[in-house]
Amino acid sequence: SNNDLAHLDWTRLLQMAAEHAVQPLIYLRLRHQEGLPPAVLKAMRAQYYASSLSNLKLARELVRLTALLDEAGIPALAFKGPVLALKLRGDLSLRQFNDLDLLVRPEDAGRAAELLIRENHYPRHFDPANVARSLRRCNEDEFIRPHDLQMIDLHWALGPHYFPYGPAAELVWQRAIACHLEGGEVLTMGGLDTVLYLAVHGTKHGWAMLGAVCDLAAAFGPAQAIDPHQLLAEAARCGCLNMVLLGAILARNLLGATLPSPIADRIIRQPGLNALAAGIERRMFKYAGLRSGLYLDWFVSLRLLQDSRSRLRYFANRAFLPAPEDVEFIELPAVLYLLYFPLRPFRLLLQHGKRLFIDVPIARKRVKRISL
Repeated sequence: SNNDLAHLDWTRLLQMAAEHAVQPLIYLRLRHQEGLPPAVLKAMRAQYYASSLSNLKLARELVRLTALLDEAGIPALAFKGPVLALKLRGDLSLRQFNDLDLLVRPEDAGRAAELLIRENHYPRHFDPANVARSLRRCNEDEFIRPHDLQMIDLHWALGPHYFPYGPAAELVWQRAIACHLEGGEVLTMGGLDTVLYLAVHGTKHGWAMLGAVCDLAAAFGPAQAIDPHQLLAEAARCGCLNMVLLGAILARNLLGATLPSPIADRIIRQPGLNALAAGIERRMFKYAGLRSGLYLDWFVSLRLLQDSRSRLRYFANRAFLPAPEDVEFIELPAVLYLLYFPLRPFRLLLQHGKRLFIDVPIARKRVKRISL
């Protein structure tokens, strides 16, 4: 209502819309709303058109880079970013993103990295002189073009070593489809793998962002024509069934998404997932300007794994397995590499210890459904 709009903290709303990657959807929902302050409408319109231009530029860069990779004999699969905007919403301007994601096979990662470097995109960690070590340490790296800070995320696996769930990369390649984009054609994930990946990716980050829920809600839509029985069977096979179901609950509760009957029926039999979703909903909009607490970042993933052995493996790998960030934190000689295993938990505690205090008990309150 107009009365509600008059009492909104618009500065906080615009800040949280950006943090949750829903600026375009918020603008389209509110731009014709009576009672919207003119200064707020002007700011939202400026953000929307700036984002649209940026998205168009990135889409054209994606087409250019994938064509270069193809000419070099390097198959590349584009996901998230502009291809997801087109697949889920049919419009580049309706999804907020600021980088590009490309998947290559591990055996092609070194050549792909060299090509990006020739195109003036420089890696944060990847070492073309020691490709094998780079592949062991992580599943992706950021390649940044210095003069405009444009970023390419080059992936050679769909998830980090500590989170081996979701569709297998080779199956994703086999089920990939073509996407027509800005006068070109790029390869991207098929519909089934898109849902699985979005559910796993959202879970890995604790469903801390509303934009991730919006993506999954759109992926469940009738336009995507996903077979729910096949989705449930494939999710169970690759260990992410609970992740898909939790994402579906959040899409229903927060956005009013209509779920396919087999998925809705399966959710009814999962009271624990409904309770977990309630905990996420209470925290999602609690901490403007702060990273999520350990509940979202660690507990959500641990809770969704299917057995104690998987939880122990996840915790041990994430807490102790060295990553490039540990080398960035303190550089040790190669002969002392094993010291990174005990140093990693110390580094995590030192850099993120304040987040231990973010998830103090939160009073239960009803989370309103959001119409986007």
